[in-house]
Amino acid sequence: MKRFLFLITLLTLLGGANSVKAENGTKTSFLLLKNGEINTTDFDVTPISPSKLTTENLYAATFTSKGGYCNIFKYGDLDVSGYDKIVIKYTIEDGQGDWMINLPDNSYPALPTGVDKEYVISLNGVSTYDDFTVFSWNHSGKSITISEVYGFKSEAESAVFDRLALTGMSGWGSIERTEEVKVGDDVMSATYDATAQYRDCISYSGLDVKDYDAIKITLSEAMSGVWTVSYKVDGGGINYTGFGGKTTYLLSLAGVNELTELHVYSDKGADGTNIPSAENSAGIKIARVDLCSSKVTRSITVGADGYSTFSTDKPIDVDGVVTAYAAKYDGSKVALTPVTEIPANTGVIIEAAAGTYIVPAIESASAFDNDLKVSDGSITGDESTIYVLANGDKGPGFYLLKSGKTLKAGKAYLMIGGGARGFIGIDGMEPTGVNEVKVNKAVAKTGKIYNLNGQIVSKPTKGLYIIDGKVVSF
Repeated sequence: MKRFLFLITLLTLLGGANSVKAENGTKTSFLLLKNGEINTTDFDVTPISPSKLTTENLYAATFTSKGGYCNIFKYGDLDVSGYDKIVIKYTIEDGQGDWMINLPDNSYPALPTGVDKEYVISLNGVSTYDDFTVFSWNHSGKSITISEVYGFKSEAESAVFDRLALTGMSGWGSIERTEEVKVGDDVMSATYDATAQYRDCISYSGLDVKDYDAIKITLSEAMSGVWTVSYKVDGGGINYTGFGGKTTYLLSLAGVNELTELHVYSDKGADGTNIPSAENSAGIKIARVDLCSSKVTRSITVGADGYSTFSTDKPIDVDGVVTAYAAKYDGSKVALTPVTEIPANTGVIIEAAAGTYIVPAIESASAFDNDLKVSDGSITGDESTIYVLANGDKGPGFYLLKSGKTLKAGKAYLMIGGGARGFIGIDGMEPTGVNEVKVNKAVAKTGKIYNLNGQIVSKPTKGLYIIDGKVVSF
């Protein structure tokens, strides 16, 4: 409590500044009574700090409910992309229960009673907190003292993960495990040979993963089309995928509480087609399996339009997860070039189905030729030079950022002088209206054709493709 009072005193002396350094990270205090004017018909409010009761600077108080449903504070669509967690410190004396909190998954558990309690909300994989509130539900005369509410961002740079032992080998003699590396009794890496179909080499169930945002399976050698990953999260349906010729498989755990099942098994022979046999053993070398936190992964969110600009503080590898492009302006249009590794603080265009994707952070990535710049949160439209990616009345392309509009930090933009143009198209796309594209299909004869996942295709069907670094439509 003394530490809390010192913090609040410091905040007051700083004139309401609400971000302070904490051990190994930064704490950003949240205001109470966020949801508008104080409504004394809902609560009796006894301020703790600051002592003056206002909605502009109240960080701590005792709230006594007068009955009915009412919020102590309420944040709608709160941007929490920069936080690892939110912490609420409070006291609920015996007999004063029935206070609830709305969590990012829209569940609303009761806050446990007790003195000087701390409730921690993990934000792994959460970028927007839709409804952050503490509330009472149809009771009166009960009190809660909230001494501190803050968001926390860790500054630790070291990788944070829990390494899993390789468990659950099955197959009644149809899988052989060799070249084992053990820590105590736990096998941490091994080579597996399968001589029968549908046999697990590793198998997990019931893993608590709410504090993690990815599980990573690392192979010693690339594997494709022989071994399969199947998994279920939060008791849902079974998902299947292969390794796709890569040495790392990354499963997103954004918003997931329990990894209900995870299996790696052989369903093909060594030639990729036949059922495994003693003569056609399908081998796989698993180097390690990790549950990863945000220190070794980054998340990319793509909206309903299917694209977004993006940058991050760490180099990342997006290969096989989303499609990323560098952008070059030639004085007339913008040309896109696919990239798979993105350096830190480098703007790119991301294209993928709407959703949140988890990608691995890497040690380094080579710079590439690119005209995209990264907003620090202070870039404001001036009706002449700042262009942002949008799907406007002329279709996908770069539009002038309106005067007075500010571009969110981390987003990418083009700065182009020489007079306002209003719209700058993307090479290979002709503006004809929203979501419509006209293309010269002769371009298809000049080089290899890639889909938006970076895979070569021989006979494109209807849709968007990449040819010689240009986006074209069939």
